[in-house]
Amino acid sequence: MTFAYFFEIFNDLRGLEHAFYMDLIAEWIRYASENSLISALLAACVIFIVRKAVVHYQDVRDTNLICEYLAESASMTGYVFRSTHAISACTRISESRVVELCIKHPKIKRNEKEKQSWQLLAQ
Repeated sequence: MTFAYFFEIFNDLRGLEHAFYMDLIAEWIRYASENSLISALLAACVIFIVRKAVVHYQDVRDTNLICEYLAESASMTGYVFRSTHAISACTRISESRVVELCIKHPKIKRNEKEKQSWQLLAQ
């Protein structure tokens, strides 16, 4: 999605019944540009939201890598559990991050006997 795409949508909305909302947004922008405190708060909110989105994207991407590795490893080698070190080496994700993501994921289970090994539950 490019800036031109959003500009087209914005122009389409201006011509529809949503003129009230466009005026309201324009008023908020004008108010924020006149008040530096509001501008700073809005900038902080935007930065926070963008950072959260980036972290979420990275978590999903890395978790998918781990799940793919665990599924592939179980089907090819027959080993159900894989160590944190093995996962880290094959996915190129740090061991601490592997542990963090595996603990959070509902379909990845930690081995009861060996705390540093993980299993992908049946899908």
